[in-house]
Amino acid sequence: MTRLNSDGTKDASFTCSTDDNVRAIAIQPDGKIFIAGEFSHVDKIEREGIARLNTDGSLDTSFNPGSGTGGLNVFSIALQSDGKILVGGNFTSFYGISRNKVARLNSDGSLDLAFDPGTGFSGSSNFVQTILLQPDGRILVGGDFTSYNGTTLNRFARLNSNGSLDSTFASSFDGEVEAIAYQPDAKIIVGGLFTSHLARLLNHFPISLFLPFISSRR
Repeated sequence: MTRLNSDGTKDASFTCSTDDNVRAIAIQPDGKIFIAGEFSHVDKIEREGIARLNTDGSLDTSFNPGSGTGGLNVFSIALQSDGKILVGGNFTSFYGISRNKVARLNSDGSLDLAFDPGTGFSGSSNFVQTILLQPDGRILVGGDFTSYNGTTLNRFARLNSNGSLDSTFASSFDGEVEAIAYQPDAKIIVGGLFTSHLARLLNHFPISLFLPFISSRR
């Protein structure tokens, strides 16, 4: 990990050491930095898959996820306005409690038990690649999965703020969803390894692959 100055040069005041890949970064309003990925240690201190850094890159020890994901990976982070943290990846538990591919943490790193995904995401490859919070607090999730808490769906889902599935929203993709963006008009841009590679969805009623507008390999 490194930080660049505005002209692209390396910021020598920022130092961070992890023992494996960083897959996602999110910045709090106070400037502290969440990192997630395949690492198990930050600055030689155990942090399984997720950690919070101070603004200079040093480990923020006030955020302690404990045993975290038990050695599995976190691929995505989304920060809520109340300080809670949504994480997605290929893990099956957090803090030793069943959390299949998605979980929410409190601001100190402990597991938020109020967010209950039930049996979570399942499927052949079975992982969450990307998470995006809507302005209304509902949660868009993409990856490579075919069900959520026993309900069949394909690689894209919307969850309510408590972790339950939002059954008013349905969209199906034939390949992995890797990126999500939310437009000001509430339409949703989705990118990934599905047939058209990029699509735009209406947000107000169930649809499937609305308005594919480009087809090209990344």
